[in-house]
Amino acid sequence: MMKNLPQKSIDLLSHINNEIGIDIYKYGNDEVLGKIAGMISFQTYAVSSLYKPLLIAFGLFIFGFFVLELGWIGHILYGLLGLILFLSCGLLYGILSLTSKLKTDLQCITKFGLDTTRYIVSDLNQVNTRLREDIPNPVSLIFEGAIAAFLAPAISQNCSKIPFAGKVITSGSDKALGIVVSNLKKQEDKMNFFGKIANASSELSFKCDEVEHFLQDFSTKVENIINTGVKGVQLPFRIAMYGTAAVLGFFMLCISIF
Repeated sequence: MMKNLPQKSIDLLSHINNEIGIDIYKYGNDEVLGKIAGMISFQTYAVSSLYKPLLIAFGLFIFGFFVLELGWIGHILYGLLGLILFLSCGLLYGILSLTSKLKTDLQCITKFGLDTTRYIVSDLNQVNTRLREDIPNPVSLIFEGAIAAFLAPAISQNCSKIPFAGKVITSGSDKALGIVVSNLKKQEDKMNFFGKIANASSELSFKCDEVEHFLQDFSTKVENIINTGVKGVQLPFRIAMYGTAAVLGFFMLCISIF
């Protein structure tokens, strides 16, 4: 399976194996992979989210020929620039719609990753594993490994079947999940888990319970974090759409006057 992963993910999983002694892949049985595939519904809404706005935009463009009084130069200008501007607005609106619907899938995917992390931490307790004190953010590292091993490949595989939108979904998912990982690391720093788990003077079972409660609390915050991440992904597309719409409006005003 690792041969299908990008080098960055392979390096991360090797690092986790070397530093913590966990082979993330052993948790990827058929049931787990089946659940991931069932959660991802990108293909069910990607086509309608993108192509419906494009069709509407094209319909408005054609309608313009009947309502605007244009000379032959106006028809040429409108036919070239108008088509580009209308379709650009439709496409940008479709991307915004698509990324908005993406939030629900990402929330399910992230919570699944946190559940997998809790299971792995529980497994550490059963084998009485001790972590070195120089390993920062071990919980976040395990979560990041679960994303790299199971979630990111599943997203990429499903997105590869979607023309054009696949790259948008993959990029948006990567950025949003990256924000979740960053937030998890910040919260984990406040809890100082790497010191607590590595400290052999206290029972690991107690520490694992504390980690599990921490992950459960963090899971309830995922929705807000994902919303923030998706808004960040949408921002350049939103600016581009408003800018294109303004240019289109100005173009329509000018061509109708002159």
